[in-house]
Amino acid sequence: MSTMFTRAAGLAAVVALAAVTVAVPAHAKPDKEPDLSDVGSLVDKVAKEQLEEGEVPGAAVSIVSGGEEIYSQGYGYADIDDKTPVDPDTTGFYAASTAKLFTAAAVLQLEAKGKLDLDADVNEYLDFDIPDTHPGEPITVEHLLTHTSGFDPDYGMLGKSVTDAEELMSLRDSVVDYLPERVEPPGTVLAYDNYGVTLAGYIVERVSETPYDEYIRENVHKPLGMTGSTATQPHPDTIAKNLATGYRLDGDKQVTTPPNFDPWTPTGPGHVVTAADMSRFMIDQLSNDSLLGEGIPENMMKQHHTSHAGMPGIGYVYEEQPRNGQRVLAKDGDGMGFHNDMILLPEHDLGIFFAVNGDGGDGLDLAAIGEAVTDTYYPGDDVGKPTAVDDSDVSEYEGVYQGSRVSRHSIAKLRVVGQSRVIVTANADGTLTTSDKTLSTHADADSQKWVQTKPGFFREVDGRGTIAFEDGVLTGSTGQNQVYLKQAWYESPVLHLYLTAAALVAMLAGVIVLPIVALRRRGQSGPGKFSRLLGWLTSALAVAVVVGLYLLLSNRDVGIQMLWLGSPLVYAIMTAASVVVLGAAGMAVASVVSWLRGWWRVSGRVSYSLLSLAALTFASIAVTYNFTGPPFD
Repeated sequence: MSTMFTRAAGLAAVVALAAVTVAVPAHAKPDKEPDLSDVGSLVDKVAKEQLEEGEVPGAAVSIVSGGEEIYSQGYGYADIDDKTPVDPDTTGFYAASTAKLFTAAAVLQLEAKGKLDLDADVNEYLDFDIPDTHPGEPITVEHLLTHTSGFDPDYGMLGKSVTDAEELMSLRDSVVDYLPERVEPPGTVLAYDNYGVTLAGYIVERVSETPYDEYIRENVHKPLGMTGSTATQPHPDTIAKNLATGYRLDGDKQVTTPPNFDPWTPTGPGHVVTAADMSRFMIDQLSNDSLLGEGIPENMMKQHHTSHAGMPGIGYVYEEQPRNGQRVLAKDGDGMGFHNDMILLPEHDLGIFFAVNGDGGDGLDLAAIGEAVTDTYYPGDDVGKPTAVDDSDVSEYEGVYQGSRVSRHSIAKLRVVGQSRVIVTANADGTLTTSDKTLSTHADADSQKWVQTKPGFFREVDGRGTIAFEDGVLTGSTGQNQVYLKQAWYESPVLHLYLTAAALVAMLAGVIVLPIVALRRRGQSGPGKFSRLLGWLTSALAVAVVVGLYLLLSNRDVGIQMLWLGSPLVYAIMTAASVVVLGAAGMAVASVVSWLRGWWRVSGRVSYSLLSLAALTFASIAVTYNFTGPPFD
């Protein structure tokens, strides 16, 4: 803990410190560890609730403690049509991002052998160059494992996945062709980074002189006895035959998701695991004698980056997510039709893995089992209500904060439109209120109130959560794969939505009115007629773009599928939006010329100028959110 008080406060300050500060909790172990013999009944109840309320067809759970698996169970169906039940020992689930842990372990194995240096410039291990965007601040291997490389987040999502493994590009080609821009100096901003971990996996391949999937098989899966797991694409027949079918909801029906092969295997895609194999992995992670290598799990779980001193942070891929005063390390994975959550309580030698084979509905809560077990067996002590020990002005923290995991240079920036933001309001009593995005330890809280315990550091009034501010960056204690960056008013997605709506209304009017005007003046010719045609075509294409975006964004799971697989609809939207930009520029020129040369009546020139302004507004939004091209990404 880093909260500081003056010596004059003496013993009272120590007491106050214990009462108000839980940023990195004192993870006290109980005098006697709880009896987990009945944990199965609790987990069984919650898992069945998740199947029903989360609307997923199947699930598997495994729990380890004391060096052994103490509970495992399958629920529902691995395949609905064949009525194949989920078997925790044999049913395969896509691991998605949880497989990043395997990449981290592989990197540390090579470091232990002296084959790479975590603090070295990644260019030392590559056969292509990462640009020197920030001179004197190279990206290191450690940056890749802590999501602090500064690469543009979520870049390279469009069209990289395929449904036929024979069309899969190589790992090397993918990291070269989809190299993101460096948007932040390394080590400064925490932002979940799929490319960074993929690059770490390619470094494993380069340094070990072994294909990535083979290295993982021989050095991670094989030592642990993970016989039902693989990083190879296409999957070996023994794995493929037991792989669960992925599903997404279409109304009240479960629809299968398409096969998905992706070259970025080190960051998760393509990895298949079973619940039993994840038990073996968790047991090794919690062991004092790891089969992966001496000290490797401890190094993975150690905090290697925090965005604010005294706050939870990130290890090598592991995210610190304290709960009830306990140190909890978490990693989850999300893919098309597959999702999972894994947590470790290292001080209590406890690990929990929960996986489902469906995207599910709003009721799906992957963290439900881990939270239920933690709350039941490690509830923590009542920390009491915090008392403000710092009454300095808090108005400087007011504003709107957006998550850092937002692409700046790809169409993936569109995800910001549906994301919750953190709205911070300063209260007259010196407290802060946050709303919209939940930073509370109470997941269902609509808003939270915070007391300042030292400058820039706040404790939740009715919970254990903490937040901290520094240089326009907000760090929360409930999730450690991104921070929140203060937005300028003109960066607001809400403002952009209003501007888009206003422009769309004007352009819809243009689509309707311009043909009527053309019919009334069908005998006319010349540049004025062409300008009206240009206005109609531009407006019609803008309307078509909005319809396409609605189809893309109305169902999150379908939209992600379309982006990953490079759906023709996505490319059609981007092509049409690019033409709208050109059309808007042409309309702006025509509008100016219409006033200079006296085309049409004054009312006609005013109307066309307003339509041109609407087109330019729409075009600027299209450029801002990167759904123009070429290139199309």
